[in-house]
Amino acid sequence: MASVPTTTLPALYSPAFQAEVERDGGYFADQSGDRLARLVSKNSPDKLETLLRYDQYERFPYYILRRVDHLSMAHAVEARIPFLQPSIVRFAHALPASLKVVGETVKTPIAHAAREWIPESIVNRPKQPFTLPITAMIKRGQALHEMIGDVLMAPDYRCRELFRQDMIKDLFQQQTENPSAHAAGALWSLLMLEMWLATRDINL
Repeated sequence: MASVPTTTLPALYSPAFQAEVERDGGYFADQSGDRLARLVSKNSPDKLETLLRYDQYERFPYYILRRVDHLSMAHAVEARIPFLQPSIVRFAHALPASLKVVGETVKTPIAHAAREWIPESIVNRPKQPFTLPITAMIKRGQALHEMIGDVLMAPDYRCRELFRQDMIKDLFQQQTENPSAHAAGALWSLLMLEMWLATRDINL
């Protein structure tokens, strides 16, 4: 549920589960923010380098690289990540921040090196994260919209003790009447959790 804004979660969680979350140290986003703030404040005056190292050690192994590995191996593709060669990583860390970000251009050395072979339209293209069009996928009339209604409001919904059913119904009604990234993202997260539990036949 880390993708759901923490402003939504207290109303979405059941009182008992909310108490468990608070007893366990708070929300994932809060814990990550606190950890990052400590790194920036005490480890280095170079905030960009601290952020890059946080990304390298906290996000890459468990998020980006795991996705690359799972998706490539699922299709029998042996993927290689050339920028993770130790010599390249050491070289990148040694570069001053003024060379890594110039104006609005991030990863400036890579963009500069690529200009000889890659068209300007690609080098200068705004960053485009790979995200699913979840809001459009969960509109009324789409199969996923019907599936969410059937799964999340079923009598045997596995997460019934964790989440307030009235809030789930409210989110579903919001998405039905006025689709938004906020409602769609929360419903998608709830569906993924429920489906993950179902594949393992886990009842909470």
